[in-house]
Amino acid sequence: MLRLAPALIAGAIAFAPLSLMAASAQAPTEQTPLFGVNPNFQNGTARYVNLAGEGFTFERVGSRAYMQFDNDEEVWALKATVGQRGDEFLKNDAGRLFLRMTEVGGVILYHADAPRGEPVARENVKPASLIPPDTEEAGFEGRLSAYLTLRLGKEISVQALPAGEAETKWYQDAAGVVAKAMVKAEKHTDNVRQVRILRGDVPDFKFNDAGVLTIYVDPKSGYFGRPSSDRVIRFLINRVSS
Repeated sequence: MLRLAPALIAGAIAFAPLSLMAASAQAPTEQTPLFGVNPNFQNGTARYVNLAGEGFTFERVGSRAYMQFDNDEEVWALKATVGQRGDEFLKNDAGRLFLRMTEVGGVILYHADAPRGEPVARENVKPASLIPPDTEEAGFEGRLSAYLTLRLGKEISVQALPAGEAETKWYQDAAGVVAKAMVKAEKHTDNVRQVRILRGDVPDFKFNDAGVLTIYVDPKSGYFGRPSSDRVIRFLINRVSS
């Protein structure tokens, strides 16, 4: 049986409505000393669950963090800012808030079913790192092209063109994120005929009149070197379907 009570009580205390409203207006400041001793703020991997047993894996490396929900292949790259009261806020590249870690040890998760947040508890397990191994998935482009063609009801080709073998995993990861976004924003993909993943200095997009959606990735930056599905969806809505 999971030992949820202590962490969930701390999260519930931190989740008082007045605290939440005050935290939303906090400006970033320096980290407090507690960040060095509270396990929620230390480098490494951990698993958290809510009262329903739904969970996610969390990995921290300094001020950057990675997060993956159960039953979701996308790894979210999150950057942290610290509020005046000591709470830490973790957001993705589209500005969406995923987590608030309170100075007293509570962890609050934000998602579609809990937009005002819900407390989660840290499990006593050590999950594997979210950083993928240096391996290439053979036949990946063909399978992803077939998947998008089936889901979107039209022929879609996917090309991931890494400059070197060591970069392949990040190109394939980016292509999978783009496919997820296209399926979620299907009505905004009518003009897309091909998806290309190319190297770039920063994560970026380009769409041309031939229906080619190009995603630029920076492999050396890992998950932070490609756009999240949130950003891809925003681009599809604002640029591709406009």
